[in-house]
Amino acid sequence: MIQLTLPLPNSANTHWRHGRGVTYLSAQGREYRKKVSEYISQLKLPTLQSRLELTIWIYPRDKRKMDIDNRIKPLLDALQRAGVFIDDEQVDRLIVERKAVHKGGKCIVHIKDI
Repeated sequence: MIQLTLPLPNSANTHWRHGRGVTYLSAQGREYRKKVSEYISQLKLPTLQSRLELTIWIYPRDKRKMDIDNRIKPLLDALQRAGVFIDDEQVDRLIVERKAVHKGGKCIVHIKDI
Protein backbone atom coordinates (compact mmCIF):
# COMPACT_ATOMS: atom_id res chain seq x y z
CA MET A 1 0.00 0.00 0.00
CA ILE A 2 1.15 3.53 -0.79
CA GLN A 3 0.24 6.49 1.40
CA LEU A 4 0.54 10.03 0.08
CA THR A 5 0.01 13.25 2.03
CA LEU A 6 -0.91 15.98 -0.43
CA PRO A 7 -2.26 19.51 -0.39
CA LEU A 8 -6.03 19.86 -0.37
CA PRO A 9 -7.19 19.58 -3.98
CA ASN A 10 -8.91 22.51 -5.64
CA SER A 11 -12.62 22.31 -6.17
CA ALA A 12 -13.51 21.24 -9.70
CA ASN A 13 -15.34 24.60 -9.86
CA THR A 14 -12.01 26.48 -9.68
CA HIS A 15 -9.71 23.85 -11.22
CA TRP A 16 -10.97 24.34 -14.77
CA ARG A 17 -12.08 27.45 -16.60
CA HIS A 18 -14.32 27.87 -19.62
CA GLY A 19 -14.15 30.56 -22.25
CA ARG A 20 -14.87 30.94 -25.94
CA GLY A 21 -16.08 27.37 -26.18
CA VAL A 22 -12.88 25.95 -24.69
CA THR A 23 -12.25 24.30 -21.31
CA TYR A 24 -8.76 24.80 -19.89
CA LEU A 25 -6.83 24.29 -16.68
CA SER A 26 -6.88 27.35 -14.41
CA ALA A 27 -3.78 28.87 -12.82
CA GLN A 28 -4.86 27.21 -9.55
CA GLY A 29 -5.14 23.90 -11.38
CA ARG A 30 -1.66 24.23 -12.87
CA GLU A 31 -0.22 25.10 -9.46
CA TYR A 32 -1.90 22.10 -7.81
CA ARG A 33 -0.61 19.71 -10.48
CA LYS A 34 2.88 21.16 -10.06
CA LYS A 35 2.83 20.62 -6.26
CA VAL A 36 1.63 17.02 -6.63
CA SER A 37 4.20 16.26 -9.35
CA GLU A 38 7.04 17.67 -7.24
CA TYR A 39 5.98 15.58 -4.24
CA ILE A 40 5.61 12.38 -6.29
CA SER A 41 8.93 12.86 -8.09
CA GLN A 42 10.72 12.92 -4.73
CA LEU A 43 9.24 9.52 -3.84
CA LYS A 44 10.47 7.86 -7.05
CA LEU A 45 7.42 5.57 -7.22
CA PRO A 46 6.97 3.17 -10.11
CA THR A 47 3.87 3.82 -12.21
CA LEU A 48 1.10 1.49 -11.04
CA GLN A 49 -0.47 -0.58 -13.80
CA SER A 50 -2.92 -2.77 -11.85
CA ARG A 51 -6.53 -2.25 -10.78
CA LEU A 52 -6.62 0.05 -7.76
CA GLU A 53 -8.47 0.92 -4.61
CA LEU A 54 -8.10 4.48 -3.34
CA THR A 55 -9.08 5.64 0.10
CA ILE A 56 -9.00 9.42 0.31
CA TRP A 57 -9.22 11.41 3.51
CA ILE A 58 -10.08 15.07 2.96
CA TYR A 59 -9.09 17.47 5.73
CA PRO A 60 -10.86 20.81 5.07
CA ARG A 61 -8.94 24.02 5.74
CA ASP A 62 -11.82 25.52 7.72
CA LYS A 63 -15.43 24.89 8.77
CA ARG A 64 -17.04 26.32 5.63
CA LYS A 65 -19.32 24.05 3.62
CA MET A 66 -17.43 21.92 1.12
CA ASP A 67 -18.58 19.29 -1.36
CA ILE A 68 -15.92 16.61 -1.04
CA ASP A 69 -16.89 15.05 -4.37
CA ASN A 70 -15.75 18.26 -6.15
CA ARG A 71 -12.19 17.57 -4.95
CA ILE A 72 -11.81 14.08 -6.38
CA LYS A 73 -11.42 14.61 -10.14
CA PRO A 74 -8.70 17.30 -9.79
CA LEU A 75 -6.86 14.99 -7.36
CA LEU A 76 -7.08 11.93 -9.62
CA ASP A 77 -6.00 13.94 -12.66
CA ALA A 78 -2.99 15.31 -10.76
CA LEU A 79 -1.98 11.82 -9.60
CA GLN A 80 -2.28 10.49 -13.14
CA ARG A 81 -0.27 13.39 -14.56
CA ALA A 82 2.42 12.84 -11.89
CA GLY A 83 2.76 9.21 -13.02
CA VAL A 84 1.31 7.43 -9.98
CA PHE A 85 -0.90 5.38 -12.31
CA ILE A 86 -1.43 5.23 -16.06
CA ASP A 87 -5.08 6.29 -16.10
CA ASP A 88 -7.67 7.03 -13.43
CA GLU A 89 -9.78 4.39 -15.20
CA GLN A 90 -7.71 1.88 -13.18
CA VAL A 91 -9.59 2.88 -10.02
CA ASP A 92 -12.22 0.23 -9.28
CA ARG A 93 -12.93 1.18 -5.68
CA LEU A 94 -12.97 4.74 -4.37
CA ILE A 95 -13.62 5.61 -0.74
CA VAL A 96 -13.75 9.27 0.26
CA GLU A 97 -14.10 10.51 3.82
CA ARG A 98 -14.18 13.99 5.31
CA LYS A 99 -11.95 14.31 8.35
CA ALA A 100 -11.39 17.05 10.94
CA VAL A 101 -10.44 20.58 9.96
CA HIS A 102 -6.68 20.95 9.44
CA LYS A 103 -5.10 24.39 9.14
CA GLY A 104 -4.41 24.94 5.44
CA GLY A 105 -6.22 21.72 4.54
CA LYS A 106 -4.70 18.50 3.30
CA CYS A 107 -5.53 15.19 1.72
CA ILE A 108 -4.22 11.72 2.53
CA VAL A 109 -4.46 9.11 -0.21
CA HIS A 110 -4.04 5.38 0.39
CA ILE A 111 -3.50 3.40 -2.83
CA LYS A 112 -3.79 -0.37 -2.86
CA ASP A 113 -3.63 -2.98 -5.61
CA ILE A 114 -6.76 -5.11 -5.89
